[in-house]
Amino acid sequence: MSRNSKSASAQPSSGIPAQERHDLEYAVGLLRKAKPDCFEFLWKHYVVGLAYGEIATEHNLQYDNVRMKITRCLSEAQSLIS
Repeated sequence: MSRNSKSASAQPSSGIPAQERHDLEYAVGLLRKAKPDCFEFLWKHYVVGLAYGEIATEHNLQYDNVRMKITRCLSEAQSLIS
């Protein structure tokens, strides 16, 4: 095994500190249960990196509807963890 692969495997692949990762996983779980559609929209926008227009096309929605939904969903997600 090479030296680089050892050091890479010793670190979490996400680069997120353990406590923050735990909090994030908890919040994602809550969001999935409470608002599955919000989870999908937030995931596609913030993790996958799709633009509002791409999500709108995919879901046959207007751009502004998607923009507002993501804004509301983000507020919902923040309220679940605060």
